[in-house]
Amino acid sequence: MNIEGKYCEAIWGSTHFLNPLAELFLRKGGAEVVDEYFDVKDISFDTSCAIDAYSLKIHELEEILQGLKKIKQKEPDRKNIDFNIGYFEDKIKEKK
Repeated sequence: MNIEGKYCEAIWGSTHFLNPLAELFLRKGGAEVVDEYFDVKDISFDTSCAIDAYSLKIHELEEILQGLKKIKQKEPDRKNIDFNIGYFEDKIKEKK
């Protein structure tokens, strides 16, 4: 996924493949890949707008959120963990 994100930075835009790829990445990797998800999302303004996890179902978002909360219990000082938790809590609220 990072290669696609870097490509977007170079062309000052993003392809329509970026968000489905990011969602697949989250579906397969869950909470363990959330940091990488945000690394790509934050590459540029275009990638930030393109990546939104809007097609993930509530149960998928809830699984990621629960995984993040478990990570926080084990690593309370992990960088960006509170932001990541808040992001997925907000996504769940949007779906309800």
